[in-house]
Amino acid sequence: MRFTRRHLFTRVRKAGCLALAVCIGPGLIPRGADGQQPPVSGMLSRPAVPATLRKEIEDLNQAMVAAFKRNPASVASFYTDDARIIGGGARHEGRAAIDAYWAQATMFKDWSLEVFDAGGSATSPWLLGRSTLTGQSDRTMVTDFLGVLRRMPDGSLKYQVDFYTACSANRRTGIENTSAGVTSPQPPRLQQTAPSSQVSQVSQVSPSSPSLSPEPRTPFNGPARTTLTTGVVDVPLAKAGQYYYVDVQMNGKPFRLTLETGAGFFAISARAATVLGLRVDSVEVSPGYRAPVTLVESLTLPGVRFDTIAARVMPLFDSFDFDGIISIAVLRDLLATIDLGASRLRLERGSLPVPNGRDVLPIAGKDRGGRVDFEMSLGKVTVPAVIDTRSYLSIIAPDSLEGSLHLGAAPRFVGNARGPSMGTFTLRGTHLATDARIGAFSVRRPGMVLRNRPGVVVGVPFIEQFAITIDQRNQRIRFARPGRAALAVIPPEDWETVSGAAGSGTSSSSAGTAPKSGPTPRTARPVPSGRPMGFNRVEFMVLPQPAQ
Repeated sequence: MRFTRRHLFTRVRKAGCLALAVCIGPGLIPRGADGQQPPVSGMLSRPAVPATLRKEIEDLNQAMVAAFKRNPASVASFYTDDARIIGGGARHEGRAAIDAYWAQATMFKDWSLEVFDAGGSATSPWLLGRSTLTGQSDRTMVTDFLGVLRRMPDGSLKYQVDFYTACSANRRTGIENTSAGVTSPQPPRLQQTAPSSQVSQVSQVSPSSPSLSPEPRTPFNGPARTTLTTGVVDVPLAKAGQYYYVDVQMNGKPFRLTLETGAGFFAISARAATVLGLRVDSVEVSPGYRAPVTLVESLTLPGVRFDTIAARVMPLFDSFDFDGIISIAVLRDLLATIDLGASRLRLERGSLPVPNGRDVLPIAGKDRGGRVDFEMSLGKVTVPAVIDTRSYLSIIAPDSLEGSLHLGAAPRFVGNARGPSMGTFTLRGTHLATDARIGAFSVRRPGMVLRNRPGVVVGVPFIEQFAITIDQRNQRIRFARPGRAALAVIPPEDWETVSGAAGSGTSSSSAGTAPKSGPTPRTARPVPSGRPMGFNRVEFMVLPQPAQ
């Protein structure tokens, strides 16, 4: 059911504690300065809010808008450390999740907030309002929201709960709806226009089920419903070449998908969309950028089913050996353990423990594409690194880091890569002269490829050394090496050459002498060119084996 602003506000006013309990669930009511949870009926009480309190709330919102215009990520500081943003089928909880949510808001250039109503006590006030965002292409996006605030020990107010819904004004003006709390760093949502016989309508949901959404979805949202056949499901992965695949069914028909954690959205090939007879619409998936999008009624893996999932349609995939990707967006409602060494993807409900700096870490939330990243130390340099199961290089790093890293040898040219979004760029290989560290784990002097593009990425050879559990709801990640030492050693990669080759990063002053650092030397061999890596194609230059 869709609510107009008047309908939503009337229900909140009339239902009192029931409305807030249904909207935000048990356990979300903020505690006052005395540490006690006030009655919800008191928070939504109808006595007029004092003018001073209302002005304080309005001043808070204006301060948030001013902070947004300086740096959207700074808006996160206006939320409590245990705050929750709920709506659009997603729930962002805790400091790391809130920080990551707002770090993605750079696609918008302007923001305004209105307060329609306010109430509650001085320690736990609430407000009903409207958020209006303007994208870089001047498209306006509007949401209505219910905010529950908490008085902090220093006397300031911060958001404890931010519950939002689509504003009816979007539909009146023909604006494609956006998902937002007080605002939205997420892209606009897909409007369903296909006949029900071709593409299913998004399911209506119980408010007590945060994984479901009554709003239309985009490829970034993931499924409307996720069903496991048992408490823990192990999905078998098949490795072919450098990558991992799984046999699935989409709308009851068999396809082959690849595990792709380096993408923040679900996508299928144009060939698969044709076979399934899906209607494909051109949708603005981010401000100023349109892409072909469709809806898949069901995606079934062994032991798990995902219902009503929007997908980008990628003609590029038609030239690859798969028909779509299992991305992090698909897995957002589950604990997902990627154990490439055991060729399995383990899926279950639950949460990871709080980060401890050893095996459980916060998701860094610094990737502009919203992908899963974590803090990794490359010697004395700490960087956020994205987990990418469609990269066959251990570590890719920007060449801007070259001067800060302790390298075992000067980087040498190893090839070029090209892709639809990043153009053509150069790859140069080297290795660290020190170990890489992730929490309590180390990787012995790993090989590294530098590129003239931003961002650090870890690929399959690196990921295969760990069982990595991702908790997207709580923005946590866990690394484990069951039955293995905390020190990982990655085997030499294809681009590396024999000991003594120019720029190989190894040294062999005499025959039989082991190198002091770097990967174990091995004989060079031909490397196939033109292999896919993510959405890019990589062509390596193979150096001849030096004379002995």
